Amino acid sequence: MADDGGAVADGDSGEDAWAERMKTALVGTSALRIVCTLALRHLFTLMVPATVMLTPIGLLAAAMLPIVAADHLLVVNGRIELVGDASMPLFAWLGGLLLVSVPAAAVAGAATMVIAAGRALGRPVHWRSALQAAVRRVRGLTALAFIQLALLALTLAVGAALIVFLNPWVGIAATVVIGLVLMPTLLAMPAFVLEGLGPFGALSRGYRLVATMRFTSPILLAISMIILPGLASRGLGWVADRLPYPVDISMNSVTAVLLAALQAAVLAVIFLNRIAEQWHGVSRPELRAIVDRLPEQDGPRTRMAAVLAVLVLPGLLTGAFAAVNPLGWVEVSDHVAGLSPVDEAGDDSHDHGPSVRSQDLTALYVSPGPKLAMYMQAFDDPPKMLTCPDLTCADLDIFYAGDDIFDRIAAAAALPDGRTVVASWDWDRAERNHRLRLVACDQARCSAPGKPIAWWSRDDGQILSTKLAVAARPGGVVLVQADERDDDKTLTFTSCRDLGCADPVRHTPVRLKRDIKGDSDKHSLKLAFGPDGRPVAAVRDGDTGAVSLVTCETADCASATVTRPGPPVPADEVAEAGMRGLSLAVRRDGRPVIAYGDPRAGAIKLLDCQDRACSGAQSTTLAGSDHYNVPPGLGLSADQALVATFVGKHLVVYSCQGTACRAARIAKARYSPGRLAMSLDQTGRPVIAWIDARPSLREPEWSLRVTSPLI
Repeated sequence: MADDGGAVADGDSGEDAWAERMKTALVGTSALRIVCTLALRHLFTLMVPATVMLTPIGLLAAAMLPIVAADHLLVVNGRIELVGDASMPLFAWLGGLLLVSVPAAAVAGAATMVIAAGRALGRPVHWRSALQAAVRRVRGLTALAFIQLALLALTLAVGAALIVFLNPWVGIAATVVIGLVLMPTLLAMPAFVLEGLGPFGALSRGYRLVATMRFTSPILLAISMIILPGLASRGLGWVADRLPYPVDISMNSVTAVLLAALQAAVLAVIFLNRIAEQWHGVSRPELRAIVDRLPEQDGPRTRMAAVLAVLVLPGLLTGAFAAVNPLGWVEVSDHVAGLSPVDEAGDDSHDHGPSVRSQDLTALYVSPGPKLAMYMQAFDDPPKMLTCPDLTCADLDIFYAGDDIFDRIAAAAALPDGRTVVASWDWDRAERNHRLRLVACDQARCSAPGKPIAWWSRDDGQILSTKLAVAARPGGVVLVQADERDDDKTLTFTSCRDLGCADPVRHTPVRLKRDIKGDSDKHSLKLAFGPDGRPVAAVRDGDTGAVSLVTCETADCASATVTRPGPPVPADEVAEAGMRGLSLAVRRDGRPVIAYGDPRAGAIKLLDCQDRACSGAQSTTLAGSDHYNVPPGLGLSADQALVATFVGKHLVVYSCQGTACRAARIAKARYSPGRLAMSLDQTGRPVIAWIDARPSLREPEWSLRVTSPLI
């Protein structure tokens, strides 16, 4: 291959020698090998045009982003991320970025092609001269670049239409075929730059060059311009994501410039190679004409340190900005739990222990550390605990919440000492009856500290419609159970002085007029304690969706009052919406707070009771949500009610004082959000576990994410 030392000689003998060297170099060597040699010898020189043209645009765009998308930026795990729906300012920013970056990228690519062609033809060109030559033809370069982008958009649009309206495989095949047919248009850019043709003449020239090699040339272009750069980008991006944020940004910047330079060099060399492959009386003057069009070769030597400094500058500035966070963006910890394929298996076989499904997430409890304990149970599944030693949840443990895996009706609550108590009706093989018992779970296992609290005859099928809720306090544990025996629907409170519950006190102060919502709904019955130790229960009506509050007058709930702060919903709307449950918390002054989904408003409702019995309540409708059938998370931090829910694909936390609420987007689902559970850590910050799932007719793809705003 010709290089710096192979300058074009004068005279016929020199011309013949040069022509023979070009033929040998360009025909006897593959295009990819030529590019590799160029890259090894002149990598930084090839990268200079893209560095000079694109890095300033990237820095300017990054500086403008906080202005046009201030409400959509977060610092997630120390990295600046864009979270939010598209807006007109953001569209304007993207449009402006496109209008500026396309001409700049075209000029940078053209200059790199001139440098690569000069090196390949034995006529080195300085990067400054190459850039000046490319800038003089910026209008034609821009027109050609937009023509190529339009062809790409058309190809993708046709493929997408066939995928949607006909068949996915037909759409994919059509996209590949059309893409291969259009591959020769990539050679239009070097034809425009090196031969001085117009945009449409350059497009025609690309097809003429591959006329005798219709199949191999498009394949070569696809491999060198799309497949190999794509694989390299994915691999380097995977590595960069695991590096510190400033290094990540710098490495991505270097990767983008490097791949852009190599792609431009590949196009220039393939263009020359196609000419040389057709070596005859025309090719020699064509190559000579290209050499004669090359700019001056004089100029100072490229300084490697300067190029590297410019390339790493975006990473250093962005990393410093994220660390200092001068604009006060919300800082978020967001991690995907390290579930293995076995953990996500579809059964609970004894071979590998318990597994979890996306619909299992029921409750989350946070103990000092912070350590996480998630109560997992779907309908007709045994209850399980998923525990994590920290917010990253990279190392987790899954185990059954009890000795018997056939527990079915269960509920959980946090204990004052950081453990979790699970109350469950399970099947006792020895007694051949159902038994109600308490088990205490730490980060590794569950154990039953006492004997069963109650028994239920195995012949009584009414247990299948039982609902259960539990709450704990320093003075003991209280369970509330909703039963349906024939036409008698009751709420029974069982008080225990400790987890052993040797002397349970049981009262049935309330008889219900209607069923509690949903046999499979774990959230239709909730229990909490007021500051005076008296229990408060919230119930979701099964027929009307109304919210009822049961306020105990004594600690053992020997008597209680019932109010209905949540209005009923027409039966057809309840059935159509598939509403699910509610969330309950009690303020330090004893006033309950309730959050639930309202299908009429298509949103989450927050009820802030004016007194302990909730004889009156302030109602706040939070922003519209497509997920009102998912019970919202609810917690109280100081005087604020914190509500976690989904708005579209976004996880949103509302901070409410009275009826004044402020929303903060803290995460965005990759696919579609599912269930969520929320708790507060020791500082009063919310910690939210939630499901991000892609629905599928086969095994759905899903992940368990743990998200917590840090400020």
